[in-house]
Formats: sequence, structure tokens, C-alpha cells
Amino acid sequence: MAHVLEDDPAEVVAERVGTLFADIPDAGRRVASVIGLTDDVYPAEEVAWGVRRLVESLATRDPVIMLLDDIHWAEQTLLDLAKELVETVDAPLLLLCGTRRDLFDDHPEWPKDGERVRVMDLAPLSHDESNLVLGSLLGTGTVDPAVAGWLTAAAEGNPLFLEQLISMLVEDEAVRQEDGRWVAVKPLEELEVPATITSLLASRLDRLGPTDRTVIERGSVMGQSFFRGGVEALSPEPVRPLVPSSLDSLETKELVHSTGDLFVGLPIYRFQHVLIRDVAYEGMLKRTRADLHEAFVDWVEQAAPDRLREFEEIRGYHLEQAYKIRIEIGTPTVALGPLGERAADHLGSAGRRAMARSDVPAAATLLRRAAALLPPDHPERPKLLLVAAEALIEQGAFTEADDTIQTTIDEAAALGNRSLELTARILGLELAYTTAPEEVEDSLVKRVERMIPELESLANHEGLARAWRLLMFVHEMALRWGDAEAAAVKTLEHARSAGHRLLEIRAIPSLGYCALNGPTPVPEAIGRCRILLDASRATLEELGWSFLAAQTSFDSGPVELLAGDPKAAESELARDYQTLERMGEKNYISTTAALLARAVYEQGRYGEARTFVEISRELAADDDVTSQVLLRGVHAMILARANEHAEAETMARSAVQMSESADAPEAQGNALLDLAEVLSIAGDREGAAGALTQAIARFESKGMSVPAERAQAQLASLARSVAEEPSVPS
Repeated sequence: MAHVLEDDPAEVVAERVGTLFADIPDAGRRVASVIGLTDDVYPAEEVAWGVRRLVESLATRDPVIMLLDDIHWAEQTLLDLAKELVETVDAPLLLLCGTRRDLFDDHPEWPKDGERVRVMDLAPLSHDESNLVLGSLLGTGTVDPAVAGWLTAAAEGNPLFLEQLISMLVEDEAVRQEDGRWVAVKPLEELEVPATITSLLASRLDRLGPTDRTVIERGSVMGQSFFRGGVEALSPEPVRPLVPSSLDSLETKELVHSTGDLFVGLPIYRFQHVLIRDVAYEGMLKRTRADLHEAFVDWVEQAAPDRLREFEEIRGYHLEQAYKIRIEIGTPTVALGPLGERAADHLGSAGRRAMARSDVPAAATLLRRAAALLPPDHPERPKLLLVAAEALIEQGAFTEADDTIQTTIDEAAALGNRSLELTARILGLELAYTTAPEEVEDSLVKRVERMIPELESLANHEGLARAWRLLMFVHEMALRWGDAEAAAVKTLEHARSAGHRLLEIRAIPSLGYCALNGPTPVPEAIGRCRILLDASRATLEELGWSFLAAQTSFDSGPVELLAGDPKAAESELARDYQTLERMGEKNYISTTAALLARAVYEQGRYGEARTFVEISRELAADDDVTSQVLLRGVHAMILARANEHAEAETMARSAVQMSESADAPEAQGNALLDLAEVLSIAGDREGAAGALTQAIARFESKGMSVPAERAQAQLASLARSVAEEPSVPS
């Protein structure tokens, strides 16, 4: 994309992007959105799809080589994209990822050597390799063997050290070419070698003239890549006309190089190595750095006013650096208010866009950075913290999320922003329901219902959407599908009024979920789901957030069980169980454990199934009807197989009784199936037949043909076994 995103106005850049994506316009729109070329926002999964389609399209013409450097600094979303490209692109693609070893410590899941992956450790250069580098750097002519040996020994296999050491010696005329041969001007033992690469680079920069030093320092403020136009704007007036020749000089000294790209009609340059940039940057006074960071943002806004969205996060970063540096040198915080607000505005906007595209790691980071730039009494600060807390929840960072929510509540209350305070309290209750349901389950519904009238009086539609969404979750877990459906409708209504697209989109699937599990007959449920699908096709997003993704086996696990494949069900459920366990989640994991117990039980591993039953029992709240019915049914069957028939029947009947309190025909039918198995194992075939008959009625009341037919087959088999028994003589 580098040659597309040159110096042209935004509309020209967009046109070029459109040309690149001519055959795949849908993919083009998604990639353009994440670059900042449009105001559109798409979820991370759709952006990843767009990148994948771009790579595949390019690879139909020629093999594609992509380079992602320094990925140890990358957010999780980019790492996920890289892995997805490797795993899914079916085209000639070579993806090169440069990284430090830190990546494997911080991300143990990063792929190692495999069919599509190769990890290559870059060891220090050998003696022969160092000589090859020497030949390449010095060009024509041979190198005196003594000089070559001294250089390679001093560099100790570090190619950057070798490159910079040679450049320094040539500039100082400590080595020179005589009769086509590079020789030392004075005895080798008198040549000074800096102890580290940093000191070597500092020594080289100290040798620069004042103009070159000014130019390289201005470039270092912008980053590893920098703009000639920016250097000119940030330089003192007398230096500006000298910038082009200075950059040529720095390029000759192998400190920077031109990338071949343009911005506002002038070349873009890049430091030969990030350490060169760092040393140049650290060599400036802090006050100078702060002034230049702020001046750079002013220049970008003047030079490319139609591409500010593209540079929003970059502008926020530079203003943030200016703010932090001025704090370090003792500038009073009160004097930095406007600067902090300006930086927070850009970072907060970038954070909200990241949240909207479901890039939650980036959202959490950006929003918290933005909030840190504002004083506690600033009205925007708790608003930023609220969205940051939601991003942290979606990441599974529950402890940090709880701290952030409490800060939001306190600051909103201090500001007298009751509307925001209530919204934060609802999010806090949602988090508590996730992590410690036993502490809030008895009072949660009443507490939320008490807040709703006040939220209505404040016309706080976002708060109302969150309140009804939380009630929806609670009703779903208790299998009160009618109440859950009503809450989902309310959630949608208020999310739309608030213009909160994410809340709206997340509520839509619940209407289908209620139709699936509640008393709505299958034909009607199918019709409703088709309407939902048609209405939401343009907006439905698969968020793919860690916490939500770990709940997908609630559906896929039972589907695999219904298909008679408990091994596949176990695979689905075990993955999500491990994710929830790592997060420290205490609510949904009890249901996952109960389903996992059933999948393991159906494979005949009764001891292992009992372990998951005990885990579910320990974590499940008393009024968690979903988990309690599931775990009791499996536990009863395990007891029956251990010949503890009386206790097994009591346990199975308690599951049936509990299921009757919910309007959930499927759960009721499944509980009756478990009771039938318990009674059948105990030899009570009449009782088993009665339970099967009731189960069939429950399934048929909803129109669930698959489980109904399976129960009918079991009933027929039971009848045949009774008929085949030898009669007992009277």
C-alpha cells in the first residue's frame, strides 16, 4: 500500500485504493476504513477478511512478499491477522515477521515451526559472513586482512555495529583506499572502538555538522520514518533551504535512506536502524523534544487537512509525548490543560473507532491513555474510562475493568453526572454477574429495575440499553426466555435511540437465541430468524472478542451432541472452558463445565465427567437454572452407573422439577431424557417409558423433530426389550 498512499489528496488516494481493489470492492472498503481513508467502521474480522482478499487477489498475478517488522510491539489484533493469513491464504504468500525473543514469552501461542511456519534465529555473523558484509560495504577493492580481522573482531558478529564502525572510520579517514586496497592509516591498536552500539552511534552523530545534526534530530521526532516536508517545517528558518542537501549527506553516511515514497510532494525517509533514530532523539533537550512533537502535529494538520482521520492516532501520540515531557520538566499541570485535552481528543476518537471495529486491545490502551491526559474533574475523562472498562471486560481483564469502573463511578458522581454514574454502575453489576454471580444474583434484577425509572427520567438511552441487556442476560441464564426476549427488544429500542450501534448489533442475535430456546414453536421461530437475518444482514457483526468468543460452544457443543458426535462437542467445549478459566470468569464457565461433563459422559469416561460435574456444582449459583439442570442430569446418570439408584433418581427428578420452573421445552425434554436413562439403568422400564413419553411431548410442543425422533426410537427400543423378555411362569 505504500506507493498508493503517497502525497495526493484523500480523494485521489481513495481512487487509487479503489483501483487496487477494483475486482474486490467490498474488501477495499474494509481495508480503506482501517487506514483512515473513510469514516466507515468495520469489525476486526471483516478488516482481516479484506486484507486476506487483497493478498489473494495480488497473488493471482505474482507471488506476494509481506514484511511485518518489530511485531513484538504489535497489538493482539495484528498478531491474530498475521496468524490468520498464514493459516488461511491459499496463494503464493511469504510473510516475514521480524521480532525479538520477547514475542514468544509474551505470546506462547505464537506458532512455532510447522507445515506453514518456520522460525529462524538470527545468530551473530560468522567470520566469513562478516567478510562478505565488509566487501559489500566497502565496494571495490580488497581489504587488508589485518584490517578485516580487526573490524570483524570489534563488531563481534553484529552487522549494524560493523556497518557503523566502518562508516565512522572512513569518515575519520582512519582507513582509506590505497592502490585498490583498504588499509589502516595508523596502527590498529591505536584505533578507538566504542564499547556499545549505542555509544558508537552517539559518537557518529557527535561528528555531524550543525545542519546535519538539526535535520536528523527533526526526523527522529517523527519516528523511524519521517517526511522531508516535516523536517523543513520543524527546522529553523536558515536551515530549511539546506534540508535536501543535508538529507543527501546523511544518506551517504548510511544513517538514513529515501523510501521512494512521497508525502505532500516531498520524499519520505527512513532511519537505517531504529537505534540510530533513538540515539538522535535522546540527544536533544527534553524541552526541544516537546516543542517539536507539538509543532509536528501543527504541520500535519496544515499540510494534509483532508487526511486527518488517517493521522488521528499519530497526532494523539505526538501531543501525548509533548504533554508527558513537559510534566517531566516540571511544567505545572494546570498550564497543560489545553494540550492534554487536544491529545485526549485524538486518542479518545481513535480508541472509540478501535472499539467499534472490535479491536478491543487497541481500544483499551488508547482510551486509558486518553483519560490519563485529563484531570479527574474533567467531564470527558469518566466517559473515556467507561468505554475503556467495557473493552477490558471483553478482553477478560476483569480486575483492571473493575478498578476502572469504580474510578468512573467516583468521578462521574463528583462531577454530578448522575446519568453517567448510573451507566457505570450497571456495567459494574454486569461485571459482578460475570465474575462473582453468587454475590449479586439475589438482588441484581431488583437493583437494575430500580435504576430504570431514573434512567428514563434522564433520557439516558445508552444506560437503558445496558440495563435491559443485563436483565436479558439474567433471564437467559434462568431460562426465562419470554422475559429475555422482552428485555432484548427493549435493549434494541434504546440502543437505536442512543445511536449505539454496537449495543444494537449485540442484542439482535438474542432475539434469535430466545426463539431457539424458548416456547416459540419452531416454524414461527424460523420465520422470525429469517426476518432478523434479512434485517441485519448489512449490520450484523461477528465481534470475535475473547470473552464473547469463549461462549460460542454454548451453541456448538449441544449441536454436536445432538448430531451424535460427543468427541467434537468436547473439543468445542474444552477450548472455551480453558479460555474462561484463564480469565478467572465465574459465571458462564459453570455452564460450560456442565456441558463438558455431558460430552465426556457420552464417551464413557464417567470419572472425568464427574470431575466436571463437581466443578460446575462448585461454581454454579443456586438460581442458575441452566447449569443446575445440566449438571444434575449428568450427575444422576453417573450415580446410576455406579449402582446408586435411589440417589440417582432423586437427583434426576430434582433436575426435572427445576426445569419445570422455566419456559424452556428443550431443557425440560433433555432433563426427562436423563431421568429416563437413570430409571432404565435401574430396571424401571415403565418409569423410563413414562419419562420418554413426556420428553417427546415437550420436544413436539416446540416442533423439535430431531430430539423427538431420538426419544421415540429409545421408547420403541425399550418396548421391544420388554416384549423380548421371557415370561415368568405363574
